[in-house]
Amino acid sequence: MTVASIAETSKSSAPLRQNWIVNPSYDIVWIIGAPLIAWIWAALTFKAGGIGLVWMIFMVFNLAHHFPTFIRIYGDRDLLRRFRWSLLLGPVVPFSLSMAVVFVVIANDLPIMTILFLQVILNLWDPWHFLMQHYGFMRIYDRHNKAPRKIASTMDYLLCWTWFAFILVAASEWLFDLLYKIYSDGGVGLVMWIDLSVHGFLRQVSLGIAVSMTFVYIGYLAWCRRKGYFISRAKCALFLITFCMLWLCYVDNPIMQRLLPGWTFMVGFATLGMVHVTQYLAIVWTYNRNLAQKPEKTRAGWFVTAFARGGMLVAAIYVALCLLYGVLLTEEIWIPLVGLMPANSMLVEIFFGTVVSLSFTSTLLHYYYDGFIWKVRHKENRHNLAMAGTAGRQEGGSADDPPAAATASWWEHSSETTPPWKALIKQLLYLGTPIIFIVVMTSSISRSSPSWPLRLANQVIDSGMEDEDQSARAIEALDRQIRLELHMKKLSPKAKHYTYLGDLIFKRSYLKKQMAILEGNWDQAAYNEFTDELQRAIESMEQSLYQPAPFNHREDMGLNRDKVRERIEFFRGVLRNPALAASHTIIGSLAQATAGDPPLLMSTGTK
Repeated sequence: MTVASIAETSKSSAPLRQNWIVNPSYDIVWIIGAPLIAWIWAALTFKAGGIGLVWMIFMVFNLAHHFPTFIRIYGDRDLLRRFRWSLLLGPVVPFSLSMAVVFVVIANDLPIMTILFLQVILNLWDPWHFLMQHYGFMRIYDRHNKAPRKIASTMDYLLCWTWFAFILVAASEWLFDLLYKIYSDGGVGLVMWIDLSVHGFLRQVSLGIAVSMTFVYIGYLAWCRRKGYFISRAKCALFLITFCMLWLCYVDNPIMQRLLPGWTFMVGFATLGMVHVTQYLAIVWTYNRNLAQKPEKTRAGWFVTAFARGGMLVAAIYVALCLLYGVLLTEEIWIPLVGLMPANSMLVEIFFGTVVSLSFTSTLLHYYYDGFIWKVRHKENRHNLAMAGTAGRQEGGSADDPPAAATASWWEHSSETTPPWKALIKQLLYLGTPIIFIVVMTSSISRSSPSWPLRLANQVIDSGMEDEDQSARAIEALDRQIRLELHMKKLSPKAKHYTYLGDLIFKRSYLKKQMAILEGNWDQAAYNEFTDELQRAIESMEQSLYQPAPFNHREDMGLNRDKVRERIEFFRGVLRNPALAASHTIIGSLAQATAGDPPLLMSTGTK
């Protein structure tokens, strides 16, 4: 939830004491101390089941926490009346466009996994979403500060942003994976411009800016103390705990590796993600409970029945429904079931594409709606959140609140008279533009240099390699990906880059061997080159075994440690008998993704 937009109410009449969102004990445990609790959960789960179990649980809970957003929107009579067409048409644009992408992918005989590139939008939006929630909580806890609002909010905002920017840069796994995906599927080669020295420089600069801002902030707190302004200890504790845990969980560091060997950014992302999820479920529950006490403002029927009564049973049902929603929309849950269907069938691809489209739409709308529905400068939100410490100021807000015109967002210009065509155009511009841009990037790279080189190589082999231009194009695509994987080995040495590199080198060696035979150039020099390439492929696969899981790469989502060992033995067999190479094909398909360990369709940004 984007509580960042919560308005700071008046300081002039507020007592100089700490305010709380619910109450001191609840806030200390479930909001301020939530990162510590989440880390304990992640550590125990990681030890019990590894990265896969942590990620699967997080993905279900992460999608589950979208459901309360829709309950909150469609259960609020005033909100639905005011933004009727914007809210009703909201799901139409992203779902329709993503399903259109599914059918284009199928029509062009591309791997269905191609549609996952849409998640780049979520990868980029997610950090903003997370940061603004944290900033919003800081502003809530600082409501009683009598410092000028502009100064107070700006100082909190800059402190959060500078440290968050440093952590994102320092979390090289997140940064490099994002740039890798943009190059592999979108053709934008920013990652090739970055080496370890450039990254080190960026890291030092961002750290210097964050440290400098910290000293400025300390000076601001000293100024507040001299002026007699209230300083929120809860706000300071929330910042310190959250950002310390962000550094420990996101950034590769010796402390975490000693405590939990094999800890990765994926586990850290899931840890902090669970903080966001649990806080959101609790706050929306509180909001809906208070809203249900006002029948004139809610939709009659199930909403009032469910939330007005409350109680542990209703709360349990509420959580269960949210989890059911999360299970139904989590892609990883469905992959084993999809594997029971005929491989490469259109039905399989449409089904999986629909699940991905629903998940994508749910996440995108969650970010989108949260950007305006939680603005507590709207008195409806102040009423229904009923935060401790705001009594007596809820009805009309504070005398110090800015005028409505000064704080209006473009959403406040909407009304129940907005025609559906106008709402649809706004949705297309706001939600459709980034989706269309991503699709154009994907289609461009697919035409110029295929982003699925192993698949293209196998198609060329299956056709008998009669088309020399197509064979040369396949080798060019393999070379492009090999250069990228070699670069990623230096930037972010992960198992998936070693395994992918091994498969790419093997496939290139086989293509070159067949071309040499067809051209009559299969001599001792060509044979030596072939065996050298095979040895490189074997070494790359062996090196992957020294890295933490997962081992699956973008064109073989079912690859695990045992399968890597099997592949190494096969490559060694080919080294002894080159004729065996013809029996080995590597094509990234949904059917392959069902083999072995459940794949981790990591998007690093789906809160």
